[in-house]
Amino acid sequence: MAATTYAKGFSLSIDGVTIGKIMMDGVPNPEPEAEKVDDTTQDSGDYYEYVLGMIESGEADLQCIYDPDDEGHAALLAAYAALDIHSFVLTYPNNLGRKSFNAYVMKASIVTIDKKVGLKCKLALSGGTTFSTTETKLTTPFFAITGTPGGAISTIVPAAADTPGTYIVYCANSVESVTVTPTCATPGATITVDGTPVATGVASASKALTAGAVRTILIKVSKAGETPGLYRLLVGRAAA
Repeated sequence: MAATTYAKGFSLSIDGVTIGKIMMDGVPNPEPEAEKVDDTTQDSGDYYEYVLGMIESGEADLQCIYDPDDEGHAALLAAYAALDIHSFVLTYPNNLGRKSFNAYVMKASIVTIDKKVGLKCKLALSGGTTFSTTETKLTTPFFAITGTPGGAISTIVPAAADTPGTYIVYCANSVESVTVTPTCATPGATITVDGTPVATGVASASKALTAGAVRTILIKVSKAGETPGLYRLLVGRAAA
């Protein structure tokens, strides 16, 4: 039996409730289309002539592997039972955008899909669709600096206008090393500390300090399609 392929990266919601386990070939893709009205007369020559009529909102199919505990599946079944209109939002992978539309759930059947229990729905649109791009800008990160021994030293919260930038931190002579914990709220962002990948909210490797000297720590935050942010931390340890 072939493994079930889910629509990874796609997200569909009904009235703000996420619908889970959507199959790759079951992602709804509504395409409203204008009707054509035959306007052919005896003077039309060898070709038919048409004028555009009303725009047909269209229908879209949705298929999921049914999960009785999935709130989105329950919402689809409830919408079918009530036969009232609902708001849907389809989000595309890699922050390409989102399509919003209103629709009735005209069919919601429990069927067999790939030898599994599936939920097959038909959506009938009311009105058109709206497409908008999603926000992909990098969120300005902040950095918590912790010394050993001594514990927390400083948390740097750069302003957006200061990205990238250079920041100075002073430590007592007793602090022999520091770690940097970078935090970035942008999903999918990659963070490196001195070239080594560090997960958001996780401390870097220990950075040894020399008494009376300044150590430079480079932090880079990046994401595909966005200008990376480079932050330079200058950490100075007191001479005595």
